[in-house]
This record gives sequence, structure tokens and C-alpha cells, in this order.
Amino acid sequence: MSNSIPKSAFDFLLALRENNNRDWMQEHKKEYLANEEKLKSFYSEVEKGLNEADEIAKVKIF
Repeated sequence: MSNSIPKSAFDFLLALRENNNRDWMQEHKKEYLANEEKLKSFYSEVEKGLNEADEIAKVKIF
């Protein structure tokens, strides 16, 4: 698997933990969207790998 969760995603989540409010999130929306796209790519690769051995339902992230 060539994809991985980037450090920036963890950095964002750590900052979010300290600033869990609407204003901060609005200020960091571009960062959120960039990380969301990378994470979806990672999830897609994991799903492909899992489907090689078994058929799984649609990936859902909470």
C-alpha cells in the first residue's frame, strides 16, 4: 500500500482538539479539506486491500 495517513492530518486533529469551535474551523477549512482528500485516498486503498480477501460494505468514517 503506497498511501499512508499524512502527519499533517494528525497535526490538524491535535490542533482541533485544542480549538474545537466554529470560528477556528472556518479559519482552517482549507487545511481540513486538503487532509480530507488525503484520508479518503488512504481509506480507498485500505478498502481495496480488504476486498481482495473478502467483500466489505461501503467504507464509512465517523
